[in-house]
Amino acid sequence: MSKIIALSPKELQSYAGYYDTRMGVATVKARSDYLQASVMSKTAQLIPRADGRFYLQYKFWGMIPFNIGQLGHIGISRAIIKGKNILEADVDGREYLIGDRLQPVPISAQWLQRTGKYRCTNCSKDGMKIKQVRLREENHLLLLNYSLPLLLKKPITMALKLISNSEAVIYGLGSSRGETIHLLHKNGKEFFW
Repeated sequence: MSKIIALSPKELQSYAGYYDTRMGVATVKARSDYLQASVMSKTAQLIPRADGRFYLQYKFWGMIPFNIGQLGHIGISRAIIKGKNILEADVDGREYLIGDRLQPVPISAQWLQRTGKYRCTNCSKDGMKIKQVRLREENHLLLLNYSLPLLLKKPITMALKLISNSEAVIYGLGSSRGETIHLLHKNGKEFFW
């Protein structure tokens, strides 16, 4: 592994933001000499290396470094591809897309009024149960939180890209991304479909 180096606060801050990942929205924050990355209620440190990448470090209770095996050898870096600011992982010389930076955008008053908790009204009794659905705004991003208790214990967060006042698309690339959410008015109530 490459030697650990110090980056300036400005260099660290340039990585800070929200990224769409396969595990949902990840938050990257600049700290004094490292980056803090959080996704699905899990937090790790990204420590700068001399090769221009970061390595992943997990601290038990936020204090005690914990050996994360092969994950500690992954090099994480940033690249710009076709105008997109992405995070990529170098695993044994192969590069993989791990995150696409989300750009804050103005959110209409109609969408802001819809923030809050929701429940699934058409979930099948035998199928996958969707729980704890919540639409929220955070730093000019419209985020959808939900949980799938049969699959995961932690909630998933997805970013929405607004198309109109009645339509949004789940942001990102890959499975479950690019799906359209429509707003339906029925019997004086609003439903997402």
